[in-house]
Amino acid sequence: MSAGNDKMMENIKDAETWLERGDDFVKSKEFDKALDCFTRAIGINPRLSFAYFKRGNTYNNIGVYDSAIADLSSSISLNPTFAFAYFKRGSAYLSLNDVKTAFEDFNKALDLNPSFSFALYKRGLCRLRVRDYKEAVEDFSKAIKLNPGLNLAYVSRGNLYFEKTEYDKAIADYNEAIKIEPDQEKVYISRGLAHSHTDKIVEAMRDFTKAINANNESYLGHNYRGLAFLKMKEYANAIKDFNESIRINPNFADAYNNRGITYFTVRKYQEASDDYAQALKLNPSSPNIYYNRGNTYLVQKRYMEAMHDFDFALQLSPGLASAYISKANCHIALEQFREAIKLFNRAIALKPKLFSAYIGRGNTFMRLKLYKKALEDFTLAIEIKPDNHQGYLNRGMAFKSDNQIDLASQDFKKYLESVPSKSPQAVKIRQWLKKMDIEI
Repeated sequence: MSAGNDKMMENIKDAETWLERGDDFVKSKEFDKALDCFTRAIGINPRLSFAYFKRGNTYNNIGVYDSAIADLSSSISLNPTFAFAYFKRGSAYLSLNDVKTAFEDFNKALDLNPSFSFALYKRGLCRLRVRDYKEAVEDFSKAIKLNPGLNLAYVSRGNLYFEKTEYDKAIADYNEAIKIEPDQEKVYISRGLAHSHTDKIVEAMRDFTKAINANNESYLGHNYRGLAFLKMKEYANAIKDFNESIRINPNFADAYNNRGITYFTVRKYQEASDDYAQALKLNPSSPNIYYNRGNTYLVQKRYMEAMHDFDFALQLSPGLASAYISKANCHIALEQFREAIKLFNRAIALKPKLFSAYIGRGNTFMRLKLYKKALEDFTLAIEIKPDNHQGYLNRGMAFKSDNQIDLASQDFKKYLESVPSKSPQAVKIRQWLKKMDIEI
C-alpha cells in the first residue's frame, strides 16, 4: 500500500473517531462539543456526507435552522440519494414555516424510500398547515399503517379529527397514542376536551386528572379540570383548580377568566370583577373577558360600566351576538326600550336562531304593551326550542295580557309540565288558573 493510501486511510479513521465522539456528546446533550467534533471531521474529510448530516441534525436540535439547512444541503449534494437528509432538511424548513419547500423535501424522501413513515407523518403536517385535511388524514393513516407504533401520527390525526368536531374518531386516536406512551399530559388534555364536547364530564374529569398526574405542574390540566368541576357545579373544587393553575402560571389569562366565571356563578361579584381585570391585563384583546366583566357589572346595576365593557367586546368581535343581548338588558334596566329592541334586532340578524334574543325582545315588547309583537317573538322562540319551558311561560303571560285566556292557560299548563311544582312561578301560575276556574 502506498504512503498516500496510508494517509487517506488514517484520515478516514480520524474523521470517524471525531464522528463517534460527536455522537456521544449528542447523546449527553452537549451540543456545542458535538458541533466541534463534527466540524473537525469535516475539516479532515470535506467530502464526508454523513459528517455534514450529523452537524446539520445537531443544528436542528438546537433550533439553528439556517445552519441546519446549509449542512443538510451539503450532505445531499455529496449523496443525492440520502433520503434521511431530505427528511431532516424538510423538518428544518417546516420549523421555519416554509411549508412549500418542506413539502418538496418530504416528497423527495418518499420518492427515495416509499416506506418512510416519519416522512409521511411530516408531509401530513405540511398538508395540515395549508388546511388540506383530507390528504393530511391519508398521510397520517399511511404512516400508521407502515409504523403502528408512531405515536405522533395518532396524536396529529386525533387533533385533526378534533378540529373537524369528529370527537369519537379523535378519542379513538388519542386512545391508541396513550397505549403507546401512557404518560402524555397533552394527549390526556386533548382527550379530556373531546369528552367534554360530547358531554362525558366524568370521563373528561378523569383525563384531566391523569394529565395532572403525568405532570404535577400542568397548569392546563388544572384549568380544564376546574372547568369540569364548574360544569358539575362543584364550585369550591373549581376554584381550587383555578388557583393552582394560576400558581403554576401567573400569566395565564384563561385561568383568571374561568375563576371569575366561577365567582360570578356563586355571586361573589367583586372577586369576579377583580379576576376579569387581571385577565384583561394579561389579554387585553379578549372580547369574551370584556363580555364576562360586563355581565358582572350588569347584575350589580352598574349599567354604564357594563355597557362600556359590552362596547369593547363588540369592537373586538362585532359578531358577538350575546354582547348585544346583554347591552340590550342594560337599556331595559334604564327603561330605554327602543334602544334595547334595536340591539335585539342586531343579535337576531347575526344569529336568526338565537332563542334568548327572541325572549328578550318579546319581553321588551311586553313592557311597551305591544302584545301582538311579543306573541310573535315568543312563538318563534318556542319553534327554536320547543322543549324550553321559558318560551311557554312568556307566551302565556303575553296571551294573558292580551286577554286570550284559553291560549294563556294552554301555555301555562305546558309550562307546568316541565318545572318543579313548588317553584314560586309555578305556584303563582296554579293560583291564577284556579282563580280562573281552569282545570289543571
